[in-house]
Amino acid sequence: MKRKRFLTDFEVKAAEADSLNFEGYGSTFGNRDLFGDIIERGAFMNPLPDFVENGKILWVHDMRRPIGKVLDAQEDPHGLFLKFQLSNTSDGKDMAQLIADGAVDKLSIGFDIVRDRFDEVSNTRHIEEVKLYEVSPVPIPA
Repeated sequence: MKRKRFLTDFEVKAAEADSLNFEGYGSTFGNRDLFGDIIERGAFMNPLPDFVENGKILWVHDMRRPIGKVLDAQEDPHGLFLKFQLSNTSDGKDMAQLIADGAVDKLSIGFDIVRDRFDEVSNTRHIEEVKLYEVSPVPIPA
């Protein structure tokens, strides 16, 4: 599984630190990331129903520390928009507090590449389809 960290803020919809719901973009389209990759619009379409059913929210990519569930995932013109509910556990509450405090304000996704193409002129890989496994709130993306 490949982990990608994108410099995309997510918006906290909770007015209080004890709210366990949040939403934001796990990926935005058309911008080159720090690894020289561009995720193309449509890359998440096939896995989205499965991801809503089976996807994980992890504590900074730690597979041993799930912290919530996916409520919704949709592609829009800007990117992959996600809605989450953190679990009412110590890790879920801690992450909710970190998000409310602004200490954690980025998302990172874990996925496998299903289809891509490489542009040798720009030295850029265009990712056209992925299998999405997890999303992690993170403080500092790669």
